[in-house]
Amino acid sequence: MSPTPLRLLAVLAFGVSLLSGCTPAPESTPTPSPAFTSDEEAFAAAEATYRAYVEASNDTDLSDPASFEDLFAWLRDDALTSAQENFSRFHAEGWKRAGDTSFDRFTPVSFDGESVTALLCVDASAVTLWDGDGNVVSSDRPDRQPVEVQLVAAPTTATRLAISSAAATRDLAC
Repeated sequence: MSPTPLRLLAVLAFGVSLLSGCTPAPESTPTPSPAFTSDEEAFAAAEATYRAYVEASNDTDLSDPASFEDLFAWLRDDALTSAQENFSRFHAEGWKRAGDTSFDRFTPVSFDGESVTALLCVDASAVTLWDGDGNVVSSDRPDRQPVEVQLVAAPTTATRLAISSAAATRDLAC
C-alpha cells in the first residue's frame, strides 16, 4: 500500500473515532422530588384529600354507578376495594340515601415521607339510608364515629394523596 491510501485510512479511522465521541450521552432520568417538603404540607394535603373524598361521596347517586367514579378516584388499596363492593351492592339492591356526611377534628398522627396517618370524626347525623324495600338502614348507628385514616401517594389526584384504608378507632373521642 502506498503512503497516500495509508494516510487516508488513518484519517478515516481517526475521524470515525472522533465521531463516535460526539454521540450524545444517554438522557438521565430525573430524580423524583418528594411529594411534600414538610409534615405540615403533607397533613394539609391529607385533610384536603379527605374533604374531597367526602364531597365526592356526598355527590354519588346510588342509582347511577357512573357517579361513583369520582369517589373511587380518591381511594386506593383496601379502601378502594371496599368502596367498590359496597357501592355496587347499594346500587344492585336499590338503596337510596338522603343527606350529607361531614367530618371534623382532623388530627394528624404521622407522615413517614410516603404515607400519612390521621384521626378524624365522621359525622353521619344528617344521613339516612333506605334499603331496596324502603326500610331505614342502621337507624341505631352512632351519629359521630372516630376513624383512623391511612393516605398514600397518588400522583393522579389534585392533592397527590389517596385514602388507602379507614377503620374505626378508640384513639379519638368524637
